[in-house]
Amino acid sequence: IKRLYRGVFPTSVKFHEDGTEKRDYSAFFDDVPKKTLFTADVDVIPSWIVSIKEANTDLDNIKLDISGSVDGTYELRSILVQGHAREGIDTIA
Repeated sequence: IKRLYRGVFPTSVKFHEDGTEKRDYSAFFDDVPKKTLFTADVDVIPSWIVSIKEANTDLDNIKLDISGSVDGTYELRSILVQGHAREGIDTIA
């Protein structure tokens, strides 16, 4: 099994002049075998629920000799935030 991996890690948040966030996070792969069957996926922590928002082909079964260039957008749908609290000896619950 061969893996192709690209990390997309913005170092800072960037904004347009109108104050909206620039969201141009992308990963590009060049010179990959065209007849190989690929799957595109995101590697996120288990508490994030990420799904495909839009794509120009089936991202689970990519063959570049059939589909050509592939574009896909993923969406963060949910985040599970966990924590804990405890009562101290001199505090009121």
